[in-house]
Amino acid sequence: HLDHLVVQVEPAGADARLAEQIEELPSSAPHVVSGSVTSADLVKKIKANGGSYNMVTLSGDTLTAAVRGGKVYIFDESGGAAEVTVADVMQSNGVIHVVNDVLLPK
Repeated sequence: HLDHLVVQVEPAGADARLAEQIEELPSSAPHVVSGSVTSADLVKKIKANGGSYNMVTLSGDTLTAAVRGGKVYIFDESGGAAEVTVADVMQSNGVIHVVNDVLLPK
């Protein structure tokens, strides 16, 4: 049983189905990071690391979190960026942070 920070694209109108869809995701996906990290924890890590915080996913890819204009963004290795639109969706196996765009592995 692992705790995870999960970054997932928000499907349009899927609030009621979001948790169910997350449970179906493979735990080795390039958007799953080991650890139960809340948005407050993430912002602290960003500030403590000079404005950005790198996270290695369970698939070995790197995601970088940063604050821009008061909002948390997640950047993938391909240069894509997604804003965290819903933070701290607490689940039995970790914390989900929903983003508004697709993050791709390298």
